[in-house]
Amino acid sequence: MNTNNKPRQIRVMPIKPSHYDDGGCVIQWYRFALPALTLAAMYGLTRKIIERRMFGGDVEVLVDTFDETNTRISVKQIISHINGFVSFANVQSNQFPRTKDMAGAFRAAGIQVCIGGWSVQRRVISL
Repeated sequence: MNTNNKPRQIRVMPIKPSHYDDGGCVIQWYRFALPALTLAAMYGLTRKIIERRMFGGDVEVLVDTFDETNTRISVKQIISHINGFVSFANVQSNQFPRTKDMAGAFRAAGIQVCIGGWSVQRRVISL
């Protein structure tokens, strides 16, 4: 229980990962017209959890969503700002290597990671 009257703060970061090209570079688009619907759904579900105070009444939850197909993600910067967890949304087979690389960096920094997607269900992940 929080004894000072200031609420604890947790930052939750759902991320829709991109994937590597044949040369090993992350594929990103300057302008991308298709929204990540899974990311939007995860944001909505997270907001519902916050509204229902499922993290507790003395917890302030901040949500930052990222779609790596059109946003440059700095893993080091996220590590320096997060005190919650990172979740990867709708990871497909071609995105799994990129996701695993980012998740490994987060886990090495002691940050909790959740990876979800059809392709992930068939893999054993050891980070």
